[in-house]
Amino acid sequence: MNWNITPTIEQPLLFFDFFFGSGLREFYHMFFGYSNADLFREDNTQKPIVTITKEEADAGSTGQTIIFEDELYKLLDQHKKLAFNAVVAFIRTCNDCNRCNHYLDVTATQLINLTEAYNEKELIDNYPLIKIFIANTIQEMYQIGDKYFPTSPMKILENVATFMERYNAKRKFYFNHQYEQLIEPLFLSLIKHGFIHQDTTLTDFEPTLSGKTITKPKVKWIKKGKRNKRLVNKANIFYLFDKLKKVGMIQFDSDTILKKHVQNNFLDDKGEQLKNVQGSFTLYKNQSRVSEHYELINGIIENLQKDTLS
Repeated sequence: MNWNITPTIEQPLLFFDFFFGSGLREFYHMFFGYSNADLFREDNTQKPIVTITKEEADAGSTGQTIIFEDELYKLLDQHKKLAFNAVVAFIRTCNDCNRCNHYLDVTATQLINLTEAYNEKELIDNYPLIKIFIANTIQEMYQIGDKYFPTSPMKILENVATFMERYNAKRKFYFNHQYEQLIEPLFLSLIKHGFIHQDTTLTDFEPTLSGKTITKPKVKWIKKGKRNKRLVNKANIFYLFDKLKKVGMIQFDSDTILKKHVQNNFLDDKGEQLKNVQGSFTLYKNQSRVSEHYELINGIIENLQKDTLS
């Protein structure tokens, strides 16, 4: 499949026009093969492909694991940058603010509509990162335009909000790739402040944010409660994820999704499955005081936000 589609000033979304028309399905088949039997199975959004050569196997390597969503994001991001080049080329030649704003409005609206203009809606719905990618792309595009002309993007941003709301029904747990550079600082801070075990590796930690399917959890949550020193404080985990959601680093659409995610991705300090997750979540929701541990988590998140702005 030839992905070398060059956007133009007149058609900055040329690649996306093709990709959301038929390219996404081709890209999917290239990754998973051409069997349609389980095309829309829920676990396909996370299904890994392991590539390994005979020489690597002989050397004891387990190969390289490739995640479909990661590869999809890389492709979309690559062509977003090319589309932005075309947008900038237009803006630089435009000496009329209203004309520039109209160009941005039309391009943003076209990008929103592309995902509904074809028969791939069901496949698009299966990959929530596409929705957040489109919303982020539109906002980034207006930020680029604002460097040259003052823009009034409120109307189109309302359209983005409507677009996101329309697709929220199938939204589960996903990571906003714009914050990818903050995964390691967060990981190191949680170790430093005694929330997760120091033997945890970054590779073990990453699925707790990305939502990627894992065979078994490896991250030991070791921070214990102030009153009950025998058990780890699961409320701290819920609080951390609620904070990460508020700053836009992750998204999940329900408490049920969060509880399942915590259960599937964390162990207690002894390396055993977390117990009574539902009971701990109920206590967390009914808790009114801000604990010392919560303040510590607030500080970690605030430092991450500073890193983003610096």
